[in-house]
Amino acid sequence: RDFLRRWLLTPPPPQVASSMASMVAYLKDDCPPLPSFEIPPLGKVLSLIRAGEASAQIFREVLLSLEATVDVLNIMDVTEEVGAYKEGDDIETDEHNFIISLMDILRYESGIDAVPANLRHRCLDAAQIIEDVVSIHGHHDSVTSRGDKVTGTGDIVPLAFYERNEKHWRGRIKPEAPPEAYD
Repeated sequence: RDFLRRWLLTPPPPQVASSMASMVAYLKDDCPPLPSFEIPPLGKVLSLIRAGEASAQIFREVLLSLEATVDVLNIMDVTEEVGAYKEGDDIETDEHNFIISLMDILRYESGIDAVPANLRHRCLDAAQIIEDVVSIHGHHDSVTSRGDKVTGTGDIVPLAFYERNEKHWRGRIKPEAPPEAYD
């Protein structure tokens, strides 16, 4: 909504508007469905990450956005050769034009002069870093395999107390991730 309001109040340059028109034309025809995009609020995510206060759920949302971006870039087989397109290239498929239009809008909105193949590799690298630290499915296998012990003999505070009280956040970070990954 804010995006459309901003574009109506301050229209983009003609090249960017033309790119948006070609993307809309591609999407209204019989094209493969695009993945669902739920982009987390960028300012909030960045401030939480910089402050070291981002939860596992925030990283999961970022990961879903990264995966959706890679899925969109995979509409066209983004290889090194195809991804390094130039204006006037003779590759004229609808998918290729869609990706070129998407990159034009990305350049205008973010200031990033991204090439599709490089953007895809950046997304995959960031996703791998997140997956190395954050448990994607909510609980790590080693935590769920222990189960909830009812008694803890020999301990002052039974192990079951910790397991029940920590179950909401336990297992969200992989214990084998090195401590420097948290910085």
